[in-house]
Amino acid sequence: MERSRRDRSGSRERRERSRSDSHDRCDRSRSLQMLPRLFSMPSALVPVLRKLTAGDLLSIAATCSRVQDALAPALLEMSNGTLLPLWLPMSGNVHRRVLNVLQRVGIEDTEPSQESSVTPDIFAWASVASKTMQPVPEVEWRGGSSTLPTIDHGTPFLIREWATSQRWSAATDWAPCELYRRHGDAMLRCGEDGNGLDVRMRVADMLTYCVSRRSSSSTPLYLFDHEFDQQAPALLEGYAAPPQALVDGDLMELINERPPWRWFALGPTGAGLDAHQDPPHTSAWNVGVHGTKRWALLHPSLTGQAVGEGLLGDEEPTSVWFCTVLPKIAAHHPGKVFVVDAPPGSLLYVPPRWWHATWIISPVSVAITHNFVTWKAFYECWQHILRTNEERHRLFALSEAFGLTGSAMAAEWLRAIAAAARAQERPPPVSSDEVLRAYDEETGSGLPDIAWRVEDNAILTGMTGELSSIGFGV
Repeated sequence: MERSRRDRSGSRERRERSRSDSHDRCDRSRSLQMLPRLFSMPSALVPVLRKLTAGDLLSIAATCSRVQDALAPALLEMSNGTLLPLWLPMSGNVHRRVLNVLQRVGIEDTEPSQESSVTPDIFAWASVASKTMQPVPEVEWRGGSSTLPTIDHGTPFLIREWATSQRWSAATDWAPCELYRRHGDAMLRCGEDGNGLDVRMRVADMLTYCVSRRSSSSTPLYLFDHEFDQQAPALLEGYAAPPQALVDGDLMELINERPPWRWFALGPTGAGLDAHQDPPHTSAWNVGVHGTKRWALLHPSLTGQAVGEGLLGDEEPTSVWFCTVLPKIAAHHPGKVFVVDAPPGSLLYVPPRWWHATWIISPVSVAITHNFVTWKAFYECWQHILRTNEERHRLFALSEAFGLTGSAMAAEWLRAIAAAARAQERPPPVSSDEVLRAYDEETGSGLPDIAWRVEDNAILTGMTGELSSIGFGV
């Protein structure tokens, strides 16, 4: 009797499982029938796609490029988590264009593995990070409030939900499916070829690449363009720089011909950079409008050798640095390594000279970043220049420190900073009047910039002996 009951129970379970399987097949069948009618509606496609298997998607997408172009925005709308449930194979035309870009920037195209190699690394690394690394401090920002938070601009900090709290239209307009629709034809920079020429890629192709790339052992492509406003000027309308109270001013705004200072970034899982520093004495803010990016920030007292600068080969992904190099750095330099998985919409502040590394851990990441110069950073750098350089070399040293194009631009900037300091009742840079007076005297003899450009070149190349032949005493 006991055996009979078990047999009846087993039969009942098999019937229920069979009904469930039959229901799933019918559900998938209805979903497959609905797809052609939904190709023009990415939002409506998403719940349908969730009912399909990866095999279904591969079979459908293989039919024609029109189907692939229709599915890409829908998959991009599903790309909020750390893993994408389905992958889209690239159509022939897109695949050819992507292969061409890969070859031009020198990245070897490798077949993605069936099992993601990123997922285990994420969790293995997180368990190490929790024991040996410090979390990035978080700041509460109440925009419009009379009480501002106390902010230490010498330490990294994170502000959550910045894009939405500041009502950036980018919070919705830069969603990957919207970028695909609004700016898909924009050609943005993704690297250089062997001759040092820019290599550009369609935004739509990059987004398709993001949702077709599972994981691989090579470095993925990554759009990072400081001239994005020329290709897609409407992107500038999606965001605004943080208020002066948060970033302690931006003295680079006082330069007429500002060096590259803002970048639009778009990349897939696994993209990023190992340890590096931004231009000397500049700070940076970064808002990851969509997707999650892992950050490591290392104290500026560490040397390039200590942080493994340049240790990885060009083909090694940044995950190698995070999983093998960073834990050793943290163990040898306790208290000097900070980490955070910056959630979508958050703002991260990077102080001057801090080493930092990034690793995208979501299927797609869309970000905007600005470099800027704070009053504190400028004052500290100028004091160092005064202590270590002769008067006639100080403008050139200022130019080198902030990535300007020579003493003439440095003089223009120093003059503007001194005027701004007086207007804001700040102390003007020490000895700035004397340095500018010497510059004006030298350039007031009929050839204002030529002599200073010659001296800049001589200082740069070390040929100071040649200065005497053109009337400069050394």
